[in-house]
Amino acid sequence: MDLSQVQGFYGLRALATPTNTLAANDVQVGTANTALNISDADVVYACRAIFVGGTSTFAFDVPTGTTNSATTYVAGTAQIETATAVGTITTTTANIGVVITAAGMTGSPKTVTVAVVKDDTATDWAGKVRTALNADTDITTLFSVGPTAASTLIQLTRKPTDTFVVGSSSVYAFAANDSTLNIALNAGASGATTAGTSANTTAGVASSGVKVYDADGKDIEGNAIPEIDKLYGIHIQNEYGKVQMSETSYYSNRFILGSFLELSATGLSMLDVIGLSATMPANVTVTVVGKTVPA
Repeated sequence: MDLSQVQGFYGLRALATPTNTLAANDVQVGTANTALNISDADVVYACRAIFVGGTSTFAFDVPTGTTNSATTYVAGTAQIETATAVGTITTTTANIGVVITAAGMTGSPKTVTVAVVKDDTATDWAGKVRTALNADTDITTLFSVGPTAASTLIQLTRKPTDTFVVGSSSVYAFAANDSTLNIALNAGASGATTAGTSANTTAGVASSGVKVYDADGKDIEGNAIPEIDKLYGIHIQNEYGKVQMSETSYYSNRFILGSFLELSATGLSMLDVIGLSATMPANVTVTVVGKTVPA
């Protein structure tokens, strides 16, 4: 891989407008966006680590672009709860009370009243129940209501607690199974069948660990990254959440809520292994620029 136009960018500025009535013109305070040319660099790599939940750690070896430890990634599973409508409505008009119980849901247990009419089949009134549940923001904040096609089923699928976009794909973080989740159908004298409990069709599994992209010691062409001897720049961008950085010599116990950048056209003190840890979801990208070990 041949590199050209290797640059680092930095700057932080604001325009200050004088408020005195006899003063005019804005004044720049700080440093405008500045390009630092790094002509001697011949190695660049980038990797990404997504912390999806729990106490998770990710460590990468700066000279080689590899990870030597990362908490095992568990993708997790969305919980699905299912109630089944049974029976045809026999009264002229009636109401079916749907009671939704869920941990963390506002108003839980929450009753949603659904109007039905004579001769509504189980498929008909199940559709009306789904429509009513979809209209309740307390429910839809946590759940998707389904299925979308005509069915006797009434399902709640737990939405991801977090979503991370990586290129054209997404990584989801799911919550643990909620044993209290329930869809109760109170049909009264409508002719439909009352059902006090629903089925835990799919148990929720909490997402955990770190999903690592790259950090395999290979460049964008799939070739082995030459070991870095001189470090010119390192940028750690945390797009979400908070991570703690540790490194034996210089950067122990530093918290990164946004961006960390070190640049030098003459070279930084060489770093070895940098560890990142998070107890909440986080999305981190690391970019390193340097020069190879002399032959």
